[in-house]
Formats: sequence, structure tokens, C-alpha cells
Amino acid sequence: MTASLPHGLSGTVLVLVRLDEHSHVVSASIYRSPSALLNAPALQSARLSKYQTLVRNCQPIGGSYLFEVIFDP
Repeated sequence: MTASLPHGLSGTVLVLVRLDEHSHVVSASIYRSPSALLNAPALQSARLSKYQTLVRNCQPIGGSYLFEVIFDP
């Protein structure tokens, strides 16, 4: 994903992603961010990414995961 960010803006955003048992994103929210300007592109990246949920006893299990987005100028 390519996003237009202000020059020199950098940092790491952690997005809390909740998945259902079929590995679909149920929700994504900001867990930690150095700047509100990074939140929208971080959320978009998390929502567009592909995931695979945990499988236990041959059954997929939904869960919550931290997705890290690093912005480096």
C-alpha cells in the first residue's frame, strides 16, 4: 500500500486485529500510535492483509492479534 504522509513522519503503529474462526477481520483498532496521522493508513494495511487463525484440535479458532506497521521515511 502506498500512502501520502507528511515528509519526515515516521514511527510504529500497533493495530489490534480481531479475527473470526474463518480468518476474516472482524475489527481493527489502534492499540498504540505515535501520531494520529499514521492511524488511517495503518488500519487500512491491517484490514487488507491476509491472516490465518490458530487451529487447535483440528478446529480453527478466532482470536486477537497485534499487527505492527512501521513507517520509515
